[in-house]
Amino acid sequence: LPKRGTPWNGSAPISRCGLCTRPLDLCSCTPTATPGRQASKAVPLQSGTSTPSTCLEPLSRTSSFTDLCEQVDASIFKLCFFAPFGTKGDLLPLFYGAVAAVVTDGADVLIACQPCFADMITERMSRALGFKLVDRKHLQFPGRCNKYSWSGSHSTLKRETEGMRTVEFSMEKVVYGSSSGGRLAFVWAQPAKGSCNETDYQQAFSVNGDWGKIDYGEFIGNWQGCVGYMKKYELARDAKFVTSHFERPSYVEKLDEAMGIESALILRLGSLGLSDPFAHLSDHRYYYAMSATIAPKAIPFSSMTVFPHPDIKKNGVLTEQTDIFEPLPLPADIAAFLDRMPTVAVTISSFGELNNVSKMFPYSPKFQVLFIGSSCGRNKNADRGPNHLHYGDMLDLDAVFQKAALIVHGCGAGTCHQVARSGKPSVGLSGFLEQECNGMALERLGISRHFTLKSLYNDRSVESDLSELIVSFFHSQATFADPEKLLEVQRAIQHEETSAHHAFRQKLSQLARS
Repeated sequence: LPKRGTPWNGSAPISRCGLCTRPLDLCSCTPTATPGRQASKAVPLQSGTSTPSTCLEPLSRTSSFTDLCEQVDASIFKLCFFAPFGTKGDLLPLFYGAVAAVVTDGADVLIACQPCFADMITERMSRALGFKLVDRKHLQFPGRCNKYSWSGSHSTLKRETEGMRTVEFSMEKVVYGSSSGGRLAFVWAQPAKGSCNETDYQQAFSVNGDWGKIDYGEFIGNWQGCVGYMKKYELARDAKFVTSHFERPSYVEKLDEAMGIESALILRLGSLGLSDPFAHLSDHRYYYAMSATIAPKAIPFSSMTVFPHPDIKKNGVLTEQTDIFEPLPLPADIAAFLDRMPTVAVTISSFGELNNVSKMFPYSPKFQVLFIGSSCGRNKNADRGPNHLHYGDMLDLDAVFQKAALIVHGCGAGTCHQVARSGKPSVGLSGFLEQECNGMALERLGISRHFTLKSLYNDRSVESDLSELIVSFFHSQATFADPEKLLEVQRAIQHEETSAHHAFRQKLSQLARS
């Protein structure tokens, strides 16, 4: 990946163009850089905006979007990490990989992701060493997109008309400079109609049915309009897209085509990706960013069980690096609670099931329970048992796990990795197939027990088994996890982490040269 010259020494922010964010002496948007070209026009934000910045003057409906884009030198970012799908677990590995590329290789990276994760990204960047906010702006632009329809029963996406429609967008763009000389930029777009958040187009999660989609074609069309802007304004013509997908490969191709991109590198983060046809072959586009130690050995689909090929190259999980990010300190009251007595740490907040699950935890003078990311404190009918603490915000799980005696988790790929790295025994509660595969994999290793939420909700005997398991762990000091196996897996995970980011940066370097 290209270097950006003399490293930045952390002094005052560089004066940059309000349109392309380049230094003014290198900008081609101004009359001094390119004779005869009009300077970009900046106007102040509307009153009530807390952060001083500039925004582009809104384009009139009579303006030609293509003509205006051609007036701007778009050769800004050559690498775009694109994450419009999934949960935070699908975004964070991309984010950590991008940050490492900027720090180590001085790369310029643009990240486009769902706006619902803006606060999470901002919090992590506040802890990133060697980074400084150099630019923030709000933009308005018209995006061009097709109208798509989505059939959930067959998972098919269809373009309804050949003509394109115009959607007005507002966008926030934030740029961080790195002491390495590289830049990391984020864009969060909001269309005038609909949303760029996938959760706004999904049905409520249910353990007894599919997690269906509603008006999903509008979501895809909105991202198509956003991508059109980025390709014209923010990205070089030969820019490479690095994406994260959990869909099957044939559908990944359709999504890329609908949104107007071609993924140069596709990260597979979830265990279902191990069922990809020919995944063991050296396909340069698919990159399995997962642990070889805790990867499932079998995937039990409803119609058949798939046994992943043993030669699939698993490159390790991309995690938060301690030499780049300062740890998030535990709040004083939480730290004091964890030090008070043996604690069960519960983190299964991804799909809002914590309220139901919390009622299954027994009360005991021998142990206490910390529910992380819980909304139960605002629910009058929620669990309010003795020695049960519901904390509404997220915490540094690594710090909590080190103080906990037992961990109960939702079997997400990233959380399973953190649990295995902690060396602590755990209980997995899975909600759908991929989580079930992850939970079963930990159980087969002898370091965890696993239950499905469906069985807990529909079978009282299974709920009793969970309660008895937790009580016996503390009262009889009987453990279901092999201590030697816990240590063995912990060491293997730590070894994988030392090479995961290096392997990913090597892949990016190959991508840049291709």
